[in-house]
Amino acid sequence: MIQYQGQEFNDNPYPFYKNYKVYNNEYSNTHWWELDFELNQIDDNRAWREILEDIISNIYKEDKIKSKRASINGRISGIHGSYKSKRTNYDIEEFITDIRASFNNVMDREFILHPDFNSFVSKRCTELFHSKK
Repeated sequence: MIQYQGQEFNDNPYPFYKNYKVYNNEYSNTHWWELDFELNQIDDNRAWREILEDIISNIYKEDKIKSKRASINGRISGIHGSYKSKRTNYDIEEFITDIRASFNNVMDREFILHPDFNSFVSKRCTELFHSKK
C-alpha cells in the first residue's frame, strides 16, 4: 500500500501482520509490514454463499450489499482464474493464503475481521479448488 507525502499516515493498514519495520533514508521512510494470518478452522454447516450473505448483511448498508457481493466474488474468481491459467499444480493452503492476502487492506478491514471470514474463505476456496480440473 503506497502512502504519499502530505497524506495522513495510516500506521495500521493491514489487519493481520506479525512484524513492522521502518527503514529511514535521507529523503524518505519506508514502512514494511510482514503479513501473517492464522487460519482457524471453524465448524460451520452453512454454505459459503450463506456465510457471505450473513457477513455482508452485517457490515454493509442494504444499498451496498449487491455491489459488495459482486466485488468479493469477482476478486476471488479472478484469483482462481489466474491460478487455473498459470499453474498446473497448486495446493489449497497456498490458494487460501492468496485469497486472504487480497483482502488484507484498509478498505476490507471490517470484512476480513468478521468472525465468519475464515469460514467463508475456507469453504469458497475448497469449492473452487475442487472444481479446478
